[in-house]
Amino acid sequence: MSKLGYSRLLFHVWSSWALLICMGEKNLTRRIRDDFLSDIKDLASVSAINTWFGHPVVGEASFDAFVHSKSNPVYTGKEPDLWPVNGFLYNDDSKNTTTVNQTLYIGLYGSGYSKPTSMLGLSSFDGGATWRSDPKNPLVCSYNTTLFGKAHGCPDGSAVPDGQGGVHMVFDWSTSLGAHGSNPDNGLGYQHCTTPVGPCVISDTPVNAMTNNTVIPPAYRTTYGGTLLQRAQDWLVLTAISTAGNAGGIWGLAALTSATSPNGPYTAPRLLLHPESDRWHPHPCEFYPCFSHDSYAYCPCTSLNRNRGYQVLFRAALDEATDPGAWEVFQAGSLYHWDGHAASATGIWGQTFSGFVSPVDDAFHIMYPAKTADNVGTINLARAPGLLDGLVSDGFWVSAPNMDAVAIHKKTYSGFHLTAVVTIAARGQGWTLRWNYRGELGPAPTTANADAAISPRVFLNNSALCFGGNGHVSVVLLGGANAPPQYLLRSHPTPRTSTVRVDVSQNASNGKFTVALNDTTLLTARIPPDAVGGSIAVHATTGASVYVSELTVTTQQNTKLQHAVPPMGVRSPEAQRWFWLTAADGIAGGGCAGIGGWQISNDPMFRTGSGFVSKGGPHTMAKWNFDGVAVRLYLPRGPTLGSVAVSVDGSNTTNVTLYATSVVPASTVYEWRERPSKRTPEIPTGHLHALTMRWISGTMVADSVHFLPFVQP
Repeated sequence: MSKLGYSRLLFHVWSSWALLICMGEKNLTRRIRDDFLSDIKDLASVSAINTWFGHPVVGEASFDAFVHSKSNPVYTGKEPDLWPVNGFLYNDDSKNTTTVNQTLYIGLYGSGYSKPTSMLGLSSFDGGATWRSDPKNPLVCSYNTTLFGKAHGCPDGSAVPDGQGGVHMVFDWSTSLGAHGSNPDNGLGYQHCTTPVGPCVISDTPVNAMTNNTVIPPAYRTTYGGTLLQRAQDWLVLTAISTAGNAGGIWGLAALTSATSPNGPYTAPRLLLHPESDRWHPHPCEFYPCFSHDSYAYCPCTSLNRNRGYQVLFRAALDEATDPGAWEVFQAGSLYHWDGHAASATGIWGQTFSGFVSPVDDAFHIMYPAKTADNVGTINLARAPGLLDGLVSDGFWVSAPNMDAVAIHKKTYSGFHLTAVVTIAARGQGWTLRWNYRGELGPAPTTANADAAISPRVFLNNSALCFGGNGHVSVVLLGGANAPPQYLLRSHPTPRTSTVRVDVSQNASNGKFTVALNDTTLLTARIPPDAVGGSIAVHATTGASVYVSELTVTTQQNTKLQHAVPPMGVRSPEAQRWFWLTAADGIAGGGCAGIGGWQISNDPMFRTGSGFVSKGGPHTMAKWNFDGVAVRLYLPRGPTLGSVAVSVDGSNTTNVTLYATSVVPASTVYEWRERPSKRTPEIPTGHLHALTMRWISGTMVADSVHFLPFVQP
């Protein structure tokens, strides 16, 4: 941005281009580190997990400890059901002492969710090493069965043991997806099976039907993807919930209970987790299935953006699971990575993972759905050492199966030396190491809902070492939206190895930096002081997946991290920088853009010249989820604008009047700071907040949010 001086980038290259490429100089690391402190921090250590941002569209550094099965895929779609993209993994041990016998319930769909068909059952009698179906009766629930006198299709189910070798099962059903056709209906059903894979008897009465549900504002009506859990006092179904016919747009989690029987009758759905709440909730994020362990209910949800790798695991005490206030974020991110396998070329796809904790060694076994590059669904397995202790480990992944993904470190670095060791699992279009990073976070404005793409503003304002998919490397400095990239080194050939070591050093006072590859100097150059300072980021381009085993950073001796915010307009290289969230991020965070009637508006009154405008209405809102300790909301004022109510986590509500006799460009209209007592680094999710803006009157606008991350001293 021009505010940061990037549009005036003047590079003082030493003497001549010949001196820029100093190939052959060795022992660079030892020489550079003489000028730096001995306090070295490895940002790839699992102890640094909470110093990285995770964003459902932008990406994450995933420290997950899952090891993907060498047998993947354990099932691949077949005509006409080419999309087996949902499933449930069940441990067939009523005594809870072994994991020898397992069952996979696989939801079968036509391509593009053209129609839900049947539920396939696969059995394993060797702990998941091999799987087989009953050759005579492979389907646990068949499309050919007429359900409740009107429906066909029962793909997605969940099971609990009945104590006699069989299972109680809840499944979803539909007359048609999207509430199309005459008299559309869908919901949840119940069946009892004498073995985990049948035969099964379906109840004549549905657990829940859309046509019996009252709309929960703003538009929740259809239950699907239910998980049945047994509690001491009743039966609990935790279910995904969406718009009529599961047409999409908004997704949440709801609860139904039966005091008498797993067959019901059940209460009406009660909404538990959803984007319209005042709490942190990354959207779009879709649930199914859930699981229980040690008196807790756990519900993962998967990002529905173009890369679906970002997962969030919520949990609540099982006996309090019908209370929305009982649910907490158990882990945000670091729950999945794409390992480059062709069977999961799209990464996780469909619903989220399903799993159980082994009663033998506490290992966490999961099933996850995916697709091949040819658009054929697959079912895959993975294993982590544990759920409560063992979900994460040293080293992190940045995966970009369908679009670019960026892992961004929270801390500002100006003078530093870093060493990164990176292994390429899938080359795709390459990967990039970025520093002095000051990009903005959010989806592209035209894709602020499901299948969202990453915003081009994510890639602004940084210094970049780019590894192309062809093995060539470039060094480029990127400015604001209208500033052309400035190459210091373009398409330099490098050895095509799977693992590379990168060293970067930068002097905060004069902007001089040096880049080395595999301990050989590649480039030395200088940038102006106002371009110095920012975060470190690892960027995987489309089709790439990289594993960072080391990212050691040693800070320069005179670098002092300042948590105090400098006056507006004053930039210090050492000051911890605030991060921008885009207008589109607020629209996506508030649920479905269509509900509020949000439209893109290109107008100079917005901070970047573009924002969103809505005529307003009772359910019109925007919501920015952020990981930090302070936040500012930027909005313009003008003669056509009305009033909004702004809050953080539902507290500190302020009514903001945006009316003015003439247009006033965007500026701070609301500011909030976390109480110092909350700034506890031991709480992994203690700084996840939501700034919510709700309509009061008049025309409503959405612009930008500026937030300060928590950085451990």
